Order: sequence, then C-alpha cells, then structure tokens
Amino acid sequence: MLRRWLVLVVFSIWFGGFTFYSAIVVPIGNDVLESDILQGLVTQRVTTWLNSFGAGVALLLAIDLWLTRRAASRRLVGAATTTLAILAASLPVLALLHAELDQLIRPERLGISDPDRFGTLHVVYLQVSTVQWLAGAIHIGLLIALWRREIQSERGSRPMSRAEEIS
Repeated sequence: MLRRWLVLVVFSIWFGGFTFYSAIVVPIGNDVLESDILQGLVTQRVTTWLNSFGAGVALLLAIDLWLTRRAASRRLVGAATTTLAILAASLPVLALLHAELDQLIRPERLGISDPDRFGTLHVVYLQVSTVQWLAGAIHIGLLIALWRREIQSERGSRPMSRAEEIS
C-alpha cells in the first residue's frame, strides 16, 4: 500500500506539474512578461528540473512495474512496459533537444542566434513532450489496472467487494 501511494504521489507531482506548467504557467507568463524570450528563459530552467524529476519518476515506475508484473496478464504488463519505454525514451531525446536549444539562446541580448533552427527544434521538443505526456496519461491508467490485479492476487484472487475498491 505504501509503495503504491508513493508511486502515485511522485507520478502526480511530475505529471501534474508538467500539465499545469504547460497549460497554465507558460501562457500566463507570456501575457505577463509580454515576451516569448523572457518566458523562454524561465521555461529553460523549469524544464531542466521537470525532465530531471521525470527521470526519477520513470525509474520509480520501472521498479513498480517489476514488482507488480507477476500479478497481471502479459498483455497488460506489455502495454505498461510499452508506455513506460516511450516515457523513458523521451527523456534523453528531450535532454539532447534542450541542450541544442540552450546553445541558440542568447540571454545577454534577450535573443536567439538562429531563430529558424530554434523554431524547428522547439516544435520537435513540443512534439516529443506531447508524446511523453500521452504515454504518462495512458500509463497511469494501466498502472491502476496492474495494482488492481496485484491486490486481487494478494487477496487470493477473489474479486474485490465495492467497499474494498473504495478503501
């Protein structure tokens, strides 16, 4: 129970932070700062933390999947392994893209050295981030199904009552 709670809390912090930052903070930052480059300088630092935290989340999810794999069907474990692999594989891609984007940002001049290249790389970064987000959204649903099978296995394969599902 404690393991599941920890995984859920850590995943929620990462996924919720990712979602909130992308959907709320970036647009508001652009409005308040009235500058894409200033908001970009903030995002540059935030995404470093977000991606680092994401690596820890991926590791925790991998450990959890390893521990729950015996209780579930191959198909369910395979689907969860696939979403986790996509999520994990996106992290080094984002790190490489982030490094490339960083090289093009000129904070001292509040500008970008090669706007066309930056624009192309930024679109790719956003696309990879979207795939990562979708993999995470699907993975959490699979994770809940895995945990349900694990709980049933712990209770001797009898179906859970409605009261047990809620508790």
